[in-house]
Amino acid sequence: MEWSKLLSTETLTPRATAPSVWENYPIDDFEKDYREVVTSGIFRNLQNKAQVFSLVDSGIVRTRLTHSLEVSSVAKQLGVMVANNLRSGYEDYGFGEESVSYAQKFSMILACAGLLHDLGNPAFGHFGEASIGHFFKTCFEDDSLLYKDRPVGAILDEQMKRDLICFDGNAQTIHILLKSVAAKTGWNINVSYSVINTLVKYPGSSLEADKDNADIRRHKFGFYKSDEKLYRRIREQVGLDGVSRYPLTYLLEAADDISYLLSDMQDSISMNVITPTMVREEFIRQIEEMPINGDEEYEIKRMVAQKALNDLNSMLEGHDHIPSRVAAMDMWFNAVRDWLIYAAAHAWFENYESILNGTFTGELLDGSWHTFVIDMIRRLMKTYVYPSKTVIDQELRGHKLIENILERFIPAIMYFGDENEAYRPGQIDKRYLWYIPDHLKGEYMRKRTGDEAFDLYLRFIMIVDFVSSLTDSEAKKIGEMV
Repeated sequence: MEWSKLLSTETLTPRATAPSVWENYPIDDFEKDYREVVTSGIFRNLQNKAQVFSLVDSGIVRTRLTHSLEVSSVAKQLGVMVANNLRSGYEDYGFGEESVSYAQKFSMILACAGLLHDLGNPAFGHFGEASIGHFFKTCFEDDSLLYKDRPVGAILDEQMKRDLICFDGNAQTIHILLKSVAAKTGWNINVSYSVINTLVKYPGSSLEADKDNADIRRHKFGFYKSDEKLYRRIREQVGLDGVSRYPLTYLLEAADDISYLLSDMQDSISMNVITPTMVREEFIRQIEEMPINGDEEYEIKRMVAQKALNDLNSMLEGHDHIPSRVAAMDMWFNAVRDWLIYAAAHAWFENYESILNGTFTGELLDGSWHTFVIDMIRRLMKTYVYPSKTVIDQELRGHKLIENILERFIPAIMYFGDENEAYRPGQIDKRYLWYIPDHLKGEYMRKRTGDEAFDLYLRFIMIVDFVSSLTDSEAKKIGEMV
């Protein structure tokens, strides 16, 4: 890979020419990407989608929007750090006189990608993703969904079915960004190839996805069959092939991990699902259970975990009232966040050569000195938060709402656009079709090919686009109505 190609400012649709007077105040193309993102309706739509806790009145709990702002901030900082790296031993990887230029480019690409990374996630958090996939899995396996008296599972090919069964917000994000932006609808974003490629965590198709693979790039999939030709074109344009990731993707992934790891726990405290005392006691228990062995790297990680606990004890000391203890916890979160950011930047250069030649298969935070701290936080969340009644109740309610919507809208679009009088949508189906935005219906009509299986798949994608765009409150309103 070469940075001269990787830092592509090409966009799917040429940008409008700015007035000549703007030549006196030039701005970087990636700055234009940033403005494109923050002024778009589809980005603002994230403000009413749950991160972990859905339909919460309090503004202190994160939504997909506030989470994305945090990821963008951390990712942007990482971009500046790696471009301005001054550590000895990395001279061959430094950017020398170009460091300022690279810092600006890296930081803006990562800032944009951080804002966009959850764009395709549906309502009700990650359980919303599982609900969409579960619906299609049930339909295809049980032959319960028919098209012209044939099970749709027998009509669609394997990749089409897996795109739907394995629905994932990452692939949906790329799908959204690859949409035509020739006709602005407020639901399309025209950003550079560099930004789009940074967002591709899983470069393979749904047929190649394998969550048990040692190579994390193969754990999920990155694009729909309907987008494959365009997807491969923008990768080739910047010099990517196979399952190679764009180098900045690793920094974006680390920024996301750092942000959700700490913010989910912080929000859980705000929602009284866990308390600062529970956090401290759980960390004490986990550290006590860590066996002592002679391995130097293991002992360093254990010492870092103990230091994190000591810092927490120190910050909580003397704070007896809940608001004061929560504020002390916030200070601890900030300290841990700073160390994890440093660890990610350090790891990027430690693995720079394999990242740039496309052979790095892990995550930046894997194996860092803070591994045990990360594991402690994840174990706490899996033990006390994710299986809590508060979270499970909202997940099951969200699942039922999404299932209700799909059960009504999928049959309604089954024959949408069919010219055969015998298969045109009936009066009830037309009522449901009314809710589907015109830009999605128009997009389908432009893309349909005449191939019965592929066009049926495109209609399913249209409904997935519709459902995944709904905010929590919109999904609740429609799901309860139908």
